[in-house]
Amino acid sequence: MIDMSAAEKQSILEEMLLSNLSFYEEISFGQLVVSLDVDADGLFRHLTMEDLEGCLLKLQRKRLIKVKKVKGERKIQKIFPRKALWKRLTRIISEFFFHLRNR
Repeated sequence: MIDMSAAEKQSILEEMLLSNLSFYEEISFGQLVVSLDVDADGLFRHLTMEDLEGCLLKLQRKRLIKVKKVKGERKIQKIFPRKALWKRLTRIISEFFFHLRNR
């Protein structure tokens, strides 16, 4: 077994969670747990639900996922990354001038 630090294991767990989530469909916490292939590398043999919940909370604070309750059940969905403000502004300005030119 490879020796890894806690931070490395945390980042691998975050990547695994994000790869199992969708931008378009919300899934429940139970479905997420079932979809994880935790023992593939043997890195997470002692993984607990608290570890998963802590990782989900960190992803939520980073604004990579959103968690909401639907009928008493937690639903989790990946969030589209926002573009930088200057990129949005340049797109709006270029579209404005394009429309002015094509009148």
